[in-house]
Amino acid sequence: MNRSLQCDIEFIKVSYRAQLVICQDIIRKSFATAAHKHGLTQENCPSHTSFIKLERLERQFDEGRPMFIVKHLDELIGYYSLSAARDREIELNNLSVLPAYRNKGIGKRIVDHAKVKAKSLGADTLLIGIIDNDQQLKSWYQKQGFIQFASQKLPHLPFTVGYLSCKL
Repeated sequence: MNRSLQCDIEFIKVSYRAQLVICQDIIRKSFATAAHKHGLTQENCPSHTSFIKLERLERQFDEGRPMFIVKHLDELIGYYSLSAARDREIELNNLSVLPAYRNKGIGKRIVDHAKVKAKSLGADTLLIGIIDNDQQLKSWYQKQGFIQFASQKLPHLPFTVGYLSCKL
């Protein structure tokens, strides 16, 4: 692991709408690898995160969701947001790390940051939804303290969603 990369990241709170174009680009590039891996296209899964529309991010911003861009030196390399779920539960959304920066501990740093932010917002549980049959991703989240509690086949998605939670 590149320790300097571990230390040299910062989290920038998205505070104005113009930053959302940057967020969209990071999210799309980050989730494109999952879309490719699982055979997801605009035609068979237009709502997949790899095809996220700016309007969706604008709605989330207008809802007041905490959104963060991850910066390393002068590079913007990641993103995540939080949203209220149920009582004392917050969902981690769109955790993104650009492919060139993966396997360097950035994702773990994002999860750690999200846990602290969720707790500061009064949550005692952090939730996430993933492609259920992505065993590599599921295993990674389990290493971050998440436990799968449910799965669901949604009619508009060509895959089953796995739901995981982590006590804060």
